[in-house]
Amino acid sequence: MAASKPSNSQRLSRLESLPVELIQHIFFSSFEVNMPRASTHLARVLSKPSIYKALVLFAYFDNLDDQLPIETHHFRPAEYRRLSRDEQIRLQRGILGCRWLTPSLLKSCMPTLSRLQMTQAWHHEHQAEKALGIGSRELELSPLVPPELVTPAVRVLLQRVAVLPALDDDLGMRMHFFAMQPLVTLKLPSPVHLGLAQRPDDQGPQLQLPILGPTGDEDTLPRILQWYSWLNRTNDFYKTVRRGSSTSILAARVLPDHIVRGGPWTESKLELLQLLRQGVRFLFVDRVLEISAAALFEGMASAIREENDQALLVLLELHYATMRLHPRHEPNHLDGTPLRGRRYLVAPFAHPLPIELFHLAVKRNSTAQQILAPIDPDAGGETESQREARPQPQSQVTTPGEADHEPDTPLHLDSQPNEDGAGPLRTPRPSTARILTLLLREGVDSVGLDDSILTRWATHTWTHTTRSSDLQDRRLARWLLDYMSGTDDYGLARGEPLFVNGEFVSPRREDECPFPQKSFSDEIGYVVDGEPEAAVRAPDGGPCG
Repeated sequence: MAASKPSNSQRLSRLESLPVELIQHIFFSSFEVNMPRASTHLARVLSKPSIYKALVLFAYFDNLDDQLPIETHHFRPAEYRRLSRDEQIRLQRGILGCRWLTPSLLKSCMPTLSRLQMTQAWHHEHQAEKALGIGSRELELSPLVPPELVTPAVRVLLQRVAVLPALDDDLGMRMHFFAMQPLVTLKLPSPVHLGLAQRPDDQGPQLQLPILGPTGDEDTLPRILQWYSWLNRTNDFYKTVRRGSSTSILAARVLPDHIVRGGPWTESKLELLQLLRQGVRFLFVDRVLEISAAALFEGMASAIREENDQALLVLLELHYATMRLHPRHEPNHLDGTPLRGRRYLVAPFAHPLPIELFHLAVKRNSTAQQILAPIDPDAGGETESQREARPQPQSQVTTPGEADHEPDTPLHLDSQPNEDGAGPLRTPRPSTARILTLLLREGVDSVGLDDSILTRWATHTWTHTTRSSDLQDRRLARWLLDYMSGTDDYGLARGEPLFVNGEFVSPRREDECPFPQKSFSDEIGYVVDGEPEAAVRAPDGGPCG
């Protein structure tokens, strides 16, 4: 008699034969993102939107106080448990290698992540006010604002913001903790007092237009702001939002190489990087970050080759935020006598911008290559730059990071990478001066006064550019030549920088200055209110990179 064909259940492994709920429980207990790749059956069981969302919540929610309640139902089908910092970093690293983690998915999770943080902040604030005896009596808060801003609309808005709302008042919670981007927003000084008694020296909130920085679904900002409550000597009730009182809703502590390399830079890749960078900005505790300086510089080179000044701008802002040396690593920097024997016009960096990025910027078109590159006598009249620019066989062309990074298989076998913005990011072609201006605002300290390549570019641009449309090029060329002469102190006091986060801060600003008085963060449109002053460091406590 012929042998009977084994059934599907007989062909499944012991793990695969378990009930779906138990397989999911094992998965959430281990957070092993490779588990769904073991078989089609496991991929089918574990590739669900609810599981993707739960993984994102576990990876990016910072439980700041075990004594405060957590709305654990948001984590279903998983059972919530607190992860250690190392577990969170490992999970972040794992899911960032999955194609299903798109900007759209991350943004869709941000309202829930924000709700989780607001719930803990609400209980913290409620306990603080209860300890002051505030909760048992009615108080009408009178916001302290300049007389010219005391209008009914402003007063109502500030009262709505200052008073602790009911926990189930979703809109009130989001407004109270500054968790969303409204039609008009308040620029809050540090500190801001909202209380019962007005003092002449108090500076009140100012109205300003909304900030453009990346937000999640429902206009969710990447952080919330927490309030501090107290009674003064005359028993007047005060509430304060201070600088540094933010809590990140995206507690990002890993930026893997493939995230910062780009190559090519797409709209989707850049948006994901910006969301994670903003999560890093507002970390409240454990301000650590895993990031590779080499990968960051590869991303900058890729942006320059692709003539993508927006991607370069985002990467330079990230470099300033993560690569500066702490005073204990460069103790003489603050008194203007750095260890390296010269002053810094930006800052001492653990990993300064490579000069090769500047050279790449001025050599990226054929005209510049002919002007700048010396003739190699052994190359038959062909310049070194022309040989570098000559098209290579397709099999030899490798994008930085491409050889050692293969995109990870998605949990869902049918998932498609780059659900939106799959092609290269299309932006107006920037001029060489635009790229150089960005690089100089972050890395002018990397430029040697005897750099022949930049000297030739600046000299040629200054003497041969006549079109009015190239006025910025001439201004930059003139400034660069003056800088390389080494004779200008820019009116700076000892130890003062010339650029802070890309902003030109010299007290002596000429009309022909080629640099904007705007920081990288402002130029990008990032939300920065509430950012802690403490720098981000590597997990071992040293500089990032």
